Amino acid sequence: MSILVDEKLLDWEQPVSKILPEFSHNDATVETQSNLLDMVAHRTCLAHKSALWLQDWTTLLLTPKDLFPTISYTELAFPFRSQWFYSNW
Repeated sequence: MSILVDEKLLDWEQPVSKILPEFSHNDATVETQSNLLDMVAHRTCLAHKSALWLQDWTTLLLTPKDLFPTISYTELAFPFRSQWFYSNW
């Protein structure tokens, strides 16, 4: 990702929804303001909910097609950008 930013093909502050139009969230702030930096710095504060997509830490339960609809209903563990919170979302 850093190489793409370096080459000006991506921007850290670019909203995720501009890069991945499939990205949505039931919280409008998360949907419109989440950017690449939020994702890689773990500051979206989206709850883990690993049991929704991962079984026994080895088997993926979601297809790529199901990923974005699932994220859209994942609640926030803390207010958006309020702190660092590890999540694979």
